[in-house]
Amino acid sequence: MPAESGPILGGYLVAFATAATAVLFDAYTNLAKSLPRVPGIIVIHPAILALCGLCGGAACVAYGLTDPSGTDVISTALTLKAQNALLRGLAVGATVLILLRSRLFNIQDSGFGGEAIYTLLRSLAIQAVNDYRTRQRDGFLDLNINAAFAMPTYFFRLQHQIDGSIASRPPEYQKRVRDEIAAVRPNAPTTPMRRDDADWENYYRSYTGICFDYCGPNILSTLPGFRML
Repeated sequence: MPAESGPILGGYLVAFATAATAVLFDAYTNLAKSLPRVPGIIVIHPAILALCGLCGGAACVAYGLTDPSGTDVISTALTLKAQNALLRGLAVGATVLILLRSRLFNIQDSGFGGEAIYTLLRSLAIQAVNDYRTRQRDGFLDLNINAAFAMPTYFFRLQHQIDGSIASRPPEYQKRVRDEIAAVRPNAPTTPMRRDDADWENYYRSYTGICFDYCGPNILSTLPGFRML
């Protein structure tokens, strides 16, 4: 194997990893706009991995086609004229998304092209993560409803768990949680708490769902009888 093949291969790997990381961060920040707490599953969800792999592959193609010594605009923009293979891979991986989403890959002013395709794929991937998280929340609530109604002080303990979990969060985050709880509390039934009461079940799902969304299932799993999926 030629001596220079090692650094070149390393450049491809760095380009792939950098682009994939940039896509993961982009998906995370966009998902955070709609979800209060982005689920950790985003890191290993197949849709996100596929998007990261696709864009990482595009970075590898760009790495192979660009010339750090070239004078064309694309090579200069992507490689930043870095001669070192690893630095070049880092530059290409970090800038390939910017190029894909630029006007160079769009058809005039139609908005069709790299930006539209990437945005569509990202939206599909984020929707897949959101759907998974919704299924997980519903499954968790179904699994633990009997344990919740077996505790006469369940809602008091639930609020205690929420308060402890969000104590170190930013003030605006805490306010969002308290505002949602304030909207749910007036719906508390006035009848004794019963598992077979539809109003109490709805109240359980609403209140516990807030904890699941903002604090995560691990906090809830410490309650007596509660189990993780």
